[in-house]
Amino acid sequence: MNAIVESCLNLPTPPETMRNATSASLTNGALRVLNAYDHRHRHIRKTVQHLTVTMPPAPSPPSETYEWNTVETHTFVWDGDDIVLERIAFTNGSSRVCEYFWGPDLSGSEQGADDGGGLLAVSMDGAYIVGLFKGIEKSRA
Repeated sequence: MNAIVESCLNLPTPPETMRNATSASLTNGALRVLNAYDHRHRHIRKTVQHLTVTMPPAPSPPSETYEWNTVETHTFVWDGDDIVLERIAFTNGSSRVCEYFWGPDLSGSEQGADDGGGLLAVSMDGAYIVGLFKGIEKSRA
């Protein structure tokens, strides 16, 4: 079962000056982020929404309608505790893909070193970013 966590930032009150216009839609920059997690508490989906306010023409009584519109949806794919893929779908039809490549870290395991982490590289839409890790700070006697 997926747990959905919802957070809302600033529910707006439309400016009074907008009531004098004909029917208008506006957004005040308010965002809502919906997150979904799987049974292992891994982040599997993030949906980002903007708040749009629609107001009737001037002679009508003030009765704004509020609507949350999805702007982007992130889908995450995991291999155990390692994220391997993030797919971002935008409402304009475009998308992005980020792939994460894991391997042994400074401790020799895939998740053992404090700062090494095992993340070797990230591919963003086919462009690779190779990670740099902190060198060994203490010498062993």
